Amino acid sequence: MEFQDEEPFWAHSQVLMLGSPVFRNMLDGRMQEGQTKQIAAKGLCRRQDFAEFYTFLNPSTAHDAKTTDAHAAAVLHLADYYQVAWLKTRCVRHLERMPVGAPLAVLGKKFGLDGVYKRCVDTFGLATEQLLAKEAWIAGLNELWELSEKDVVHDVLTRIYKSMADMKRRVENTLRQIDQVSNSVYSRTPRKDRCDEINRNEISGLKTVLQTS
Repeated sequence: MEFQDEEPFWAHSQVLMLGSPVFRNMLDGRMQEGQTKQIAAKGLCRRQDFAEFYTFLNPSTAHDAKTTDAHAAAVLHLADYYQVAWLKTRCVRHLERMPVGAPLAVLGKKFGLDGVYKRCVDTFGLATEQLLAKEAWIAGLNELWELSEKDVVHDVLTRIYKSMADMKRRVENTLRQIDQVSNSVYSRTPRKDRCDEINRNEISGLKTVLQTS
């Protein structure tokens, strides 16, 4: 395997052919790679990434190979490119458990990983008072913007607007319930026991808190 500005990586042709239909087509003798036994991966990946990918294909190392946060994305890219379906599935399962971040959102969008992508968009788009105060959340949105991932940013903003609209509806429902309870209690309280001004002021204050939260 030849890489851009890096040392070649020596891999067993039988391991590659058994593990991937793409390599099998390349190395079966009819293509140039089959004659030269050289495969160009320039621009596709780094040597280190391919070495990690190869540990999953090689029977002598596969049993110890583990997907990690550091390499899952790169291995997924190669598993997808070389059509190693079982390894792609394994990487996706790992990505589904990784912490949400801008790179994960971009990866989910790029490879059509609906579950991964939805989790990222939902996390960025859940506009709550506690979340909006988190620096990591703001930094993640800024990173998406700097990566020029306009589709992802659009989806996140759409989710934020929906989240805020949901919050507004919940507050409005709560206010209606407060009015209903207040009116019900007020109507059932004997006139001599009513403290109209105090009760109304307490309810008004509670509604003001809800409207501004």
